[in-house]
Amino acid sequence: LYDEFGEETYSRGFEVVTTIDGDKQLAANEALITGLEVYYDKRHGYRGPDANYPPDPLDPRSVWLEQLEAVPEYGNQQPAIVTAVQGLSFSALLKSGETITVPWEGIDWAYAFRSRNEAWPPPQTASDVVQVGDLIRLKDTEAGWELGQVPDIQAALVSMSPSDGGILALVGGYDFGRSQVNRVTTPRPPGSNFKPFLYGAALENGYTAATTINDAPITRGDYRPNNYENNFLGPITLRYALQQSRNVPAVRLYDQLGAEKVLPFAARFGFPTENFPRNDLTVALGSQDVQPLEIVTGYSAIANGGYKVDPWLIKEIRNDFDGVLYQATPRVVCEQDCAKADGEDSATPPPAPRIMEARAAFILNSMLRSVITDGSGARVSRELDRGDLMGKTGTTNGPQELWFSGFNRDIATTVFIGFDQPEPLGEREQGATVAVPIWIDYMREALDGAPLRTMSRPDGIVDRLIDKDTGAPATPGDPNAVFEYFREENAPLGSEPGLPGSERPDAAGEELSTETIF
Repeated sequence: LYDEFGEETYSRGFEVVTTIDGDKQLAANEALITGLEVYYDKRHGYRGPDANYPPDPLDPRSVWLEQLEAVPEYGNQQPAIVTAVQGLSFSALLKSGETITVPWEGIDWAYAFRSRNEAWPPPQTASDVVQVGDLIRLKDTEAGWELGQVPDIQAALVSMSPSDGGILALVGGYDFGRSQVNRVTTPRPPGSNFKPFLYGAALENGYTAATTINDAPITRGDYRPNNYENNFLGPITLRYALQQSRNVPAVRLYDQLGAEKVLPFAARFGFPTENFPRNDLTVALGSQDVQPLEIVTGYSAIANGGYKVDPWLIKEIRNDFDGVLYQATPRVVCEQDCAKADGEDSATPPPAPRIMEARAAFILNSMLRSVITDGSGARVSRELDRGDLMGKTGTTNGPQELWFSGFNRDIATTVFIGFDQPEPLGEREQGATVAVPIWIDYMREALDGAPLRTMSRPDGIVDRLIDKDTGAPATPGDPNAVFEYFREENAPLGSEPGLPGSERPDAAGEELSTETIF
């Protein structure tokens, strides 16, 4: 607005209507604040008071209130000064002048912080945690007052509509008053959150969910990737490799496909692959910086069946004198043949372009559903109990960043966790420990009362029985037999050695036809 109207921006009475859903925004704020405090910060121990102000011998209360006046409230935590310490409780003065008591139930979590990997010992009495004059933080919970602390870790949450890219909720950090950095648009390595785009490229290049890839040591120069579990499983299917987020098969798959296939595919989804190195296998594991906004935009294209939608925030700008000065015309997903071509009718939203073959998108959706039912996102299935959710965790080396991105047909949401100056979060942390529960808390509210919605099954998809471990064709009655989705031209024909469907693509990276692959 300022670029367009200058100082008149402040005097012409503009009304700006955004895409933000108020209820979803409130849910996102609460989920992120609570998640950082409860799912990460408390688990790593109590770092101590912000300061200590010994009681003034003449008028301690007035002096303490004066000190509190300048201390801001962050998140849902109020500043307070400890006025008295009892055996299993303490009293504290709030900025309002009220004195409250914090019971043992609000103190006993405060193990002493030693490092990101150790909090010890546990407190035995209140004096193990606080002293008179300590400047602390308090939370007013349903269970009563509780000792808190402002997390030094940060996070971002962004949620958008896969149908048109409208941003439904956006939280750029723990508290805007403490830090104005918008982490939704701050690039960081996504880790395994990038893997769906590697597997999507494979599906478009003749691989199937049942194609096997060798989970065995691979070395390229000095680079020798390992799995999080520090083991190797041998040949596994692509579905299982993505479901369990195995690193070595992902690197091997990237090595087979080559940057010349993977990077142009990822670029279609909006990733800045022009900045990615061409001869770096760590790209497969999400080593290159991307924005959470770019990640959620990419996942939205998977959710909607393979159409590119662009994120947008402003629906309309108007004022009483001029009327409507701006009206958004975002590209929208048109799953059937659109009646009007782009630009023929200004009242008709332009159609979003297709960037991924529909059947490959459907199979990728089903693979990301496996992550929720049987993989690192299983907590989503347990807690939300919906059959329309797909997603993927992400954890980088250190770990220094934690991610979870997930969706149904109507909402795609990405959660990012990390320090502003990257540093290890603690050996126990994974995307599943912090990002997933924040995502769950938000999506529980965002999807409340909403019907189940997934991508429609396109024509040309067939089901075939395969052995879930080997990917080879199976027959009814086989104990390991499961149905798998295939594009009809790639469906296996039999189970005997040498028949189509019994082998994976050749690792040499040659141009292969469907006949030689399957």
